[in-house]
Amino acid sequence: HGHEDEYVQQVQETVKSIVRVTFANVVTFRQSSLTTFNSFKTSDLYDATYQILDMVASLVFAKGDGRLASKVIELFQSFSNVELECIRGIVCLFIMMALNHLYSYKNRPGRKAKSTSASFPFLFGMNDDGEEFAWREEIICAIKSILMEMLLDKSQAVRFLSIQAAGSLFSTRDGNDSLGLSNVELHEDIIQALLWNLSHDPSLANRSVAIQSLPVTIETLPAIVSRTRDAKLKVRVDALDVLCNKVDVKTLTRNQRIEILRNGLSTRYPATYQAAIKMLCCGWMKSLKFDPVKLLELLEATSREESEESREVYEDVSVKAARAIIAAASDDFQVFPTAQSATDIKTGNHGSSAETSREFGMITSEIVLADLSAPEIREYKANVLNWKRFNLGNICRDDKADQNGCDDVLSDYISPSLVLYARTLCDVIAASTVLTADKKSSLLSDIVPDVTVLGEAIEKHIHKLNDILMYMEDLDEEEDPGQIRVHEIEEEREVFICLNLLKMSKVIDMNEEGTKRYFSNIIHRMLCSPSTHADVIEGAVLALSQSHDNEAAFLLAISEIISNVIEIDVTDSGELVAQTGSVHINSEVRKEQYLRGIEILSVALEKTSRRMSSNPILLNLSSTILTAITDISLGPLVREAGVSCLGRFVILLEESTIIDTYKPILMEIAFGEEEKIEIRAQAILALSDLALMFQRIMAPITVGNVSDQEVSLSALLVKMMSHSKKSLALVAAECAAKLHFTGKMHDGRIVAMLLVMYFDKSFAESTNVEDNSAKDVGSPTRLLQLLTVFFPAYSLSCDIARETLKFSFKPLLSIVNERTNVKVKGRKNITWPIAKIIEYACETLEHGYDTVMKNGHEKGESFVKDESPILAAVMGICNFINEEIEDISTTFLRALCKILSKSYIDVESENMKSLGLLKQALEEMAMNVTDETAINYAETLLGILDDVRSDADVDEESAMTDTESVVEQETRDNAVDEEESALADDKSAVAEGTREEDLEKESIEADTISPEDYSKKSGLRSRRSNGSSIPTFASLGAQDKNQRRRSSRSSRQSQNGIPSFATIGTPEGNCSEQNRKSDQESFCSDDSSSSYFSDDSDF
Repeated sequence: HGHEDEYVQQVQETVKSIVRVTFANVVTFRQSSLTTFNSFKTSDLYDATYQILDMVASLVFAKGDGRLASKVIELFQSFSNVELECIRGIVCLFIMMALNHLYSYKNRPGRKAKSTSASFPFLFGMNDDGEEFAWREEIICAIKSILMEMLLDKSQAVRFLSIQAAGSLFSTRDGNDSLGLSNVELHEDIIQALLWNLSHDPSLANRSVAIQSLPVTIETLPAIVSRTRDAKLKVRVDALDVLCNKVDVKTLTRNQRIEILRNGLSTRYPATYQAAIKMLCCGWMKSLKFDPVKLLELLEATSREESEESREVYEDVSVKAARAIIAAASDDFQVFPTAQSATDIKTGNHGSSAETSREFGMITSEIVLADLSAPEIREYKANVLNWKRFNLGNICRDDKADQNGCDDVLSDYISPSLVLYARTLCDVIAASTVLTADKKSSLLSDIVPDVTVLGEAIEKHIHKLNDILMYMEDLDEEEDPGQIRVHEIEEEREVFICLNLLKMSKVIDMNEEGTKRYFSNIIHRMLCSPSTHADVIEGAVLALSQSHDNEAAFLLAISEIISNVIEIDVTDSGELVAQTGSVHINSEVRKEQYLRGIEILSVALEKTSRRMSSNPILLNLSSTILTAITDISLGPLVREAGVSCLGRFVILLEESTIIDTYKPILMEIAFGEEEKIEIRAQAILALSDLALMFQRIMAPITVGNVSDQEVSLSALLVKMMSHSKKSLALVAAECAAKLHFTGKMHDGRIVAMLLVMYFDKSFAESTNVEDNSAKDVGSPTRLLQLLTVFFPAYSLSCDIARETLKFSFKPLLSIVNERTNVKVKGRKNITWPIAKIIEYACETLEHGYDTVMKNGHEKGESFVKDESPILAAVMGICNFINEEIEDISTTFLRALCKILSKSYIDVESENMKSLGLLKQALEEMAMNVTDETAINYAETLLGILDDVRSDADVDEESAMTDTESVVEQETRDNAVDEEESALADDKSAVAEGTREEDLEKESIEADTISPEDYSKKSGLRSRRSNGSSIPTFASLGAQDKNQRRRSSRSSRQSQNGIPSFATIGTPEGNCSEQNRKSDQESFCSDDSSSSYFSDDSDF
């Protein structure tokens, strides 16, 4: 008593000394090998250090009043910032121990504290819950401040340990937390930090442990669900395990359930698939008492609020879930995947297709249900395979019992989920590879006894759907919007039930003629009835195809239905009347009939193969399609449907018929400026589909409404991609990408336009990854996703594709320049990242070349690249500037020249001819550009090409060499002439004195020398004296060629104020130059010389 503070100080120093010595031992123990925490964990020192630190944590944090704990935490906080990773990891390890002991407090009410405990509260505590909570909470706050920094540590191992330590805040070793210190509301800051690690930590191990450390709350659940689509397999599996063990399916939203199953039931990875099935069967099904229908109801496959694409996704996920549940009940219904493509295996880090098949084959019913007890497994199988409950006859009888005494159209019919599960059960039985044919037939008859039961169910729910529609027509939307909403939901439910009943026709035995006739008559009545709901038309046509043995019979049935649906004829007076009487038909009814007929025909054509191309029934159907297109009174909606149907129809015909008859029609519609955008889009889609099948579609033809000149499909695409309506441009761009990728078209202009669209900010801002319309043609999101894949794939496809990408640089610059110069009042001009566009194109090309070279080396083939992508880009920029210098803005010009200054060209590895052309283009650009900033940028590239000889340099050097050689030769000849003249003067006197003697001698020689020898002798002197001034034939041709080149270059230079090459280094008024010109003029007057220069000019 009276010395408590002294004792506290002594104990504090003792504990701190223990900690310091422990750290010192770690640092000095084989220092070089203990720099990382993983090396320390595998060392001999780890166990001893762990025990010492656990002893300290037990002494300081299990009991006491916080004075010792605060000092120890301060000491460890100082160690948390050291450079050595091993020490920082030990700090995290100690924090986990401290939290476990802080949460281990157990209050024992009614028990008095011993005198020793009361005397030493800093060691044994204060025996008061409020005081205990206060000091422990204060210590936890200090611990959290340490963790907040270490969760962002540069070391992956330290972040891993800190995440684990943070997880200790929400759970204890023995699950006991009497003071409520693990309440998530007290640790919001740590939760936010863990959420950041979960989403952004680059280490898969850290993301995996973050999933397990996070508490499951409404706020953290979306982040955990999102990890089911993580890039790494282990993270996805851990996320599914957490959702199975810690999350109740009822606490999830419908969208979350759909997302989890959609990501988990992927057939690419066996581990993910198995984890998802375990979660589904042992977690969710157990929570719902193993009722599969209740599970499907939670997925809510039908909803009026969702779009059609969303409902399709929900139905697809529901079917996958139902198939997995059925497969887990018995190995007889094994539907687990058995094979994968090689690409999927490689992407999923699996060794081979055989290995993956083996892994999927190991997913048996026993393995999936291993976490359930024996009674639970029996209950699971009894509920999932309850044949009596899912018998369609029993379901219909239950419906009749529910309707007895009830006149309300909203009487309690069967659940859509029940019908969906029954239909999936039929599909699983029919697809089983284990069951025999007799066993399959027996099980299917337990669900659908015969075709009459199915037919009655279909007709009953079709009538029910029609009653709902009639009832809704009588309701006033303004007076009772709630009732309208209820009936809309019921309408969706009935449509879903009808479609699933129609799909069950695939498993019905229709070998008997009476069965076929009965079922086809039901479908025939449905399709001919104008009151049949539009959403069930497609399902009814597909069901009708199941009741016919061949396509000819199916087309005949469709033809009869079309003739009954479109019961229109025209009298002599032009009035529209029905075929069955003289009742006048108004235009709206006629439009509805054609819409229904075209819809039925479009679905039927999708089920028809090209084997029926010459079938007369198929050919006769063209009249209905052409009437829908050409009859203006039917309106644009019918015309659009007709063009779409025509696109399906012409695919089935012969090539000659398509080219001669239907291609002009489609081209005229696509080029028609007065047509609606939707109609033109359908026409271009049909043409692009035909171009994939027939190369002659690409040939140009004359279109009457365009011009007298022939136009091609590529010209059509260019025109449409430049259209002001974005939707039409998007459709044309997708068609162009498809045709280029398949090799049907290679156009540098179109590729340049695709690049511009890919980098267009207006398109990027209108995209939405979560938008379900991304599946539709004409969606900006869809186009951007396609172009992301298109450019790399196109670069890898073939040589001509890479050349097309090269030639797209110049058109690309022209397009960007045009759009930059367009100014809209009140709107800011779009800034184009031209440098990024060119860089992306070059990188894409380089990747294509590298891949081709690599594959060629592996096969032993050689590959030579004419010029690099960067050289092609720079050439395109220079040529564009030289040709469009007057129309380029200063800003754009400087941007292009800046790109030139930053372009690196390896002179040694490039083609010298291409480098020469580039240097010539740069020199011409230097003469054309007047902006000093742009010139300074371009000089950088010119410096790189100093040692490269351009074609102009070669021509000038050749011309200079010719000029110098001619001048030198003339000077030498003049000197010889002067020397001979002087010598002649000296001898003239002597010659005059002896002339008489010479004449006498010559007269004597003339008697002895022949006339031929005399003429030769005199001719030799003539050639010697005059031959030097007569140029040869070949030299004149070369001189004329060089002269024409110099004169052309001189004219360009004179326009820019630069002296011509011909005036440099040549003396003004040179006599030899004048003599040479006169000689050339005299020589050119000859007939033979004129023909030579003509040939040379043509060459």
